[in-house]
Amino acid sequence: MGEKEFDFNIWHKKYTTVEKIDVNKYLSEEDRKTLEKLEIAIQDKIYTEYEYELLQLEISRYYMEIEPEDYQEEELKEYCKSLEEKGVSKIDYLKLLDTFDRISNECKV
Repeated sequence: MGEKEFDFNIWHKKYTTVEKIDVNKYLSEEDRKTLEKLEIAIQDKIYTEYEYELLQLEISRYYMEIEPEDYQEEELKEYCKSLEEKGVSKIDYLKLLDTFDRISNECKV
């Protein structure tokens, strides 16, 4: 038997409509405080992969301070935000990134 052909429409529908990621069950109180300082709201719901990736993108806007050599282009610098302005330490931010890496790994995103 041959491999099934990839169907973009089926994949896209699942990606945008199937709720499968319970972000809240992974977050510690410390993670929640960090997200609050960053003004990133976590909804009390199960996220779709699409919604989860949007959340990850919002969190990644602060990554420039951790790896500035990756953000040399002016266009990227305009997208980035400051941890210091939000009162978030690099350590707390890295812990938050670890939490989201764990979510991604466990939910296979």
